[in-house]
Amino acid sequence: MSDGEPAAREWSVTVLTPRSGATVVAHDLEAVDGAARTLERGRLFTARWSFRHGDAHAELLRLRRELGPRLGPRTAAALDDVLARVVPAAGTATDHRHHAATDRLARYVSVERRRADAALSRLDQLEPGAERDPRSGLPTRAFLDRWLHGSMSGTLPLGLVLLRVHGLGTVNRQHGFRAETAVLHGVARLLGGHTGAAGRAVRIGREEFLLVLPGLDVRTLATAARRLCEAVAGLSSAFPFVPTPCHAVITRTRCRPLPLDSMWAALDAAGQDTGVTLLRRSPGR
Repeated sequence: MSDGEPAAREWSVTVLTPRSGATVVAHDLEAVDGAARTLERGRLFTARWSFRHGDAHAELLRLRRELGPRLGPRTAAALDDVLARVVPAAGTATDHRHHAATDRLARYVSVERRRADAALSRLDQLEPGAERDPRSGLPTRAFLDRWLHGSMSGTLPLGLVLLRVHGLGTVNRQHGFRAETAVLHGVARLLGGHTGAAGRAVRIGREEFLLVLPGLDVRTLATAARRLCEAVAGLSSAFPFVPTPCHAVITRTRCRPLPLDSMWAALDAAGQDTGVTLLRRSPGR
């Protein structure tokens, strides 16, 4: 199924037996709730669901009609057999009560999960541990690994900006601890201004930082990266008045794990150049 087909972003699950049925159909918005504990848990969908037998039967018919020969002969035959043997039952009082109770339970679980995520996020702020870089205040690779856990290739597109601030690793030796801290805090502040509600800024190297921006297209990504580079370079006009030239590599990908090795190689190939480089081919894109 190609990305251009409407069904490519649809997630459907239907269960049908002679006496009961349930169905859920969700469409991926390719957007994220920034308050969620992980990227996968934060994905946003529009959805409809039902725990009524007749609705499940109708949904199975729709899937059979839309998917057609792409189901494969064995799967299509098995589905046709179920549809032939199971007669759609009219909604009964029991059916409606079951639907109402299960629907209420599902909504309750969703609300409680969001509350739990919010509580854990507050705890992270109080006790960041290995997920927070003490110098810049930014999340670390440990955070990135946990945040991306469970995210699969081919799903949510992510805009990535890998930024290198040239010479940052020598600021402490040449200008002192205070100067390095000031530069790090300045870079962190600028990165935070580009994340929006759903993105994340991560320190992944001594001079390298990663912006993860869910759903962003390449053109918007390039504009954001260019402005970020200009802003970081502008830090040299304030205390501690040290040069902060930088280079960024950008890409948009559905690949998991993230193509950081390819982006890092492109960053190395750029040497001391400044500006923005587009990584045109990203694995799993």
